[in-house]
Amino acid sequence: MSEHKIAGHCTLCHCECFNIIERYSSDERRPGEPKRIGLPHEGTTRITFLLLDGTRMDLTFCAECADNITVDDYTSIWQKVIRSWTREFEEKGTPDRPEWFNKQFENGMLSEMDRVLVKDLGNG
Repeated sequence: MSEHKIAGHCTLCHCECFNIIERYSSDERRPGEPKRIGLPHEGTTRITFLLLDGTRMDLTFCAECADNITVDDYTSIWQKVIRSWTREFEEKGTPDRPEWFNKQFENGMLSEMDRVLVKDLGNG
């Protein structure tokens, strides 16, 4: 598992889940990471999780990880989400974290609520 969530990649294994149209160049904020993503790969799945505080979070997974994710993965995924938000604050030079973020340390993933193939989103 990668340290941070990367746009267009599986939340769990980090493989590409979308066609990458453009990447950040070496002089930009996230060199080599996707700048623009295109169509999803076959089986790319959005899973909606219920969080402990009653809110929801959507995360993207490749077909294999979506088929094999278990409750045992929830803690490491949530830690990755926290690290990813922290990374964004650091990149923006935000010295003080917003109150919503501080509350996330007491939050976490409780259960899966829904899953849908990304290619089927918006076709209802």
